[in-house]
Formats: sequence, structure tokens, C-alpha cells
Amino acid sequence: MARMTRGRPLFTRLLTAVLLVVTACSTTPPSSPQAQPTAGDCSRASARDFDGDGRDDVAVSRTEGESTIYLLTAGKLVPLPVPGSNQENGGFFGWALTLAHVNGDRCIDVVVGAPGVEIDGKEAAGAVFVYYGGDFAPPQRLIATKPHKRGLFGSSLAAHGDLLAIGSPGAANGGAVYLARNGTLIRSISQDSEGIPGNGERLDSFGERVALGPLASGKVGLIVGAPGEIDDGPGQQEGNPDEEAGAVTVIHDVTAAKPAATRLKHPTAVSGGLLCVGFGSSLAYVRGIGLAATGSDCDRIQFYGLDLQPMRTVLRPPGANVDSGARLAASERGQVAALWINPGGLPTLQVLSTTDSLLPSDRLQGSFGVTFGGDRIMLGSIGGPYSNVAVVDPSTGRTQLIKAPSSFSLGDLIAG
Repeated sequence: MARMTRGRPLFTRLLTAVLLVVTACSTTPPSSPQAQPTAGDCSRASARDFDGDGRDDVAVSRTEGESTIYLLTAGKLVPLPVPGSNQENGGFFGWALTLAHVNGDRCIDVVVGAPGVEIDGKEAAGAVFVYYGGDFAPPQRLIATKPHKRGLFGSSLAAHGDLLAIGSPGAANGGAVYLARNGTLIRSISQDSEGIPGNGERLDSFGERVALGPLASGKVGLIVGAPGEIDDGPGQQEGNPDEEAGAVTVIHDVTAAKPAATRLKHPTAVSGGLLCVGFGSSLAYVRGIGLAATGSDCDRIQFYGLDLQPMRTVLRPPGANVDSGARLAASERGQVAALWINPGGLPTLQVLSTTDSLLPSDRLQGSFGVTFGGDRIMLGSIGGPYSNVAVVDPSTGRTQLIKAPSSFSLGDLIAG
């Protein structure tokens, strides 16, 4: 494994970034924080309803200053209880956030990653906290079976039904992904696991990104990004820093007793003849269609079918900055949004579907993250005069800005 030279290492980003994460979708501007919500009746919950009032909710994490999780419900921004050990920014409580049906009732649950949390004296071993919808009980904590110093457990999250994938890219021998069901860890998978291609090396960052979804067989596949991986042959090697291609591995059935996996074919070339550096730094599972992946220094997005064969390559749009890569999100209906970051300039929002398009970016300045809420695209921005969430209708290109309270400093928006 070699050190990433073009893409920023995950742990560096954890130490420097301030982020906001929004899941689901709402276009109602948030108000000031209110009192803790009242427990709801999950029997009448909507698809992404946390409090049981019949309306979809939004979960927001704020990690600047005192870490806080908010629920945007019925137009009100309501704080949820935060474990006392995570009040300081050093735990990066909220670095990853998703919505999942963890315990099987109709209310959606909020799952929060805190990869900087110290566990049993192990610095940045990391933890995940599950807020169960409906009853607002104190969050349940999940930790790795064997916590590792700087394991960064909880750096990435993905959910499918009651199945939860948790990335731990700093775990021993290059990272690992843990699977949980009904709030209980059931297994871990790394490049040293039987049936998984490659070999684990110190800076591979296996698990920096994860996704879950059914493949062609109907079995639930686990998609794992390892943007620090290089193809340096068998054994523990440091490799050549100029060959930091990255890798995406797909485990065909995450519940199989003996998992089998495929490493996806890497994009073969980018502008200037370089490798697609940091491949796997952004992933999306596209329901009913396949997968999309790109790298931290890559001029294209590679699509794969549910059979894991390459099916389409989309080049970056003119003017997009390849050095920062694109951040991907997918809708339930198969659209993919690619937000190409351009430090110091306007980002480029590319919408990929049956008819590809570029959306106006004049109101998206400062945007650093992207997700879907229904058929609309939501983008978050970082601080300053551009502190807002932009809600974009891809069919019309119309953008609505939702201003954050003055106490907020916004950051990455990550799909739930």
C-alpha cells in the first residue's frame, strides 16, 4: 500500500473538516431548536418518518463546537440527546449519518458515526450510535468487536432494510467493514478475509466508503471503496506512490457463510494518461440499475450493471475540476447526481439519467456535498455567506435555498 498523494487521506479530513449531514428531504426552512420531541405512534409512520407523525423527517448533524444531532420535523429543528462523551468536536460525532429500519418497526431510525471517539483508551477507535425512532430512548452504542487505535469505526455507513454496513478504514491491515443486523454486529470483512481479493496493507482505507443493495442474483451485495489501494502484488509491500489507483470490491452476498467477492474493473485512463487516482472515494448504489464509482483525482464516473460488468463511462463536464473528484448520490428512481467540487470557484452539478444534464450552478457556490431526497437533489455548503442547503428540482433546474440558523456552520451533505 502507498500513501495517497493526490487525494486527501480520510484521517486528515477527520481532523480538519466541519460537517453537516442531511438525510431524507424537506423544503421547509428550519426554525430555532425546540424542546425534545414527544414519542410517536409508529403504526402511522411514513417511509422516512422518525417521530411517527406521518411525515418524512430529516436528520442533521453539526460537529462544529458541541456536536449535536437535530431532527427537522414539521418545520421545526429539534435537538436529539447526544452522549456526554461526544460533546467535544474531537469525537467527530456525526461524521457519517444514515436513516435505517434497524429494529423492524415502521419508524425510521437515525444512525450516527463518531469515528474519533476513544474506546477503552484507544484513540479514535470510533463508535456508532443508533437513535430508535418513535420512543426517543437514549441512543444505543455499537463498537468494533476488537477496537483498534485509529480504527475510525463509523467513518462510513450504509443501510438496506435492517442490515447496516459500518466502515472502519483505519482498522488493522488496511481497514474493515462491519455488518450489523437489528442493532447487533454479526460479522466483519476485510481484504484478509477468505474469498476477498487483494491483501490488506496499512493505508488501503478499505471501508472508507460503503454501499449496500441487491445485485443481479437478488442477494444483497456490499460495495466497498478502498481509495488508498494499489496493485502491488502479493505480500505486505509499500508499492509505488505513483500507482495509487484505489479499488472497489463487491461482496456478492453479505450474509453468505463463505463470502465471495469481485474487484471491479478499474477505469483504464483519464486525461493526461494518469490512473484514476483514489478510485472508490465516492460510491453510489443505483437501485435496479447497478453501481457508480469515481476517484478523488479522476475525470470520469464509471457505471457497472448489477452483474458487475462495466456498462457506461461518463466524463467530467467541461470546466469541472478533476483534482477534487465528484461526490455521488443516487435516487430511488435511478438518477445519479455528481457534484464536481471546484475549490475557489463554482461547483458543477451533473445529473445522470436517461437524459443527462448540467444544472445551473450560480446559486450553488460553496456546495461540498450532495444527496437525494425523493426526486430532488439537496446540497450543503460550508460556512460564510453561503451557509445554506440548496434544494434542486432536476426536471426544471429550479433551486430553493434553505438558510441555516446563524449558529450553524454547514459542511458536507451525505446521503442517508
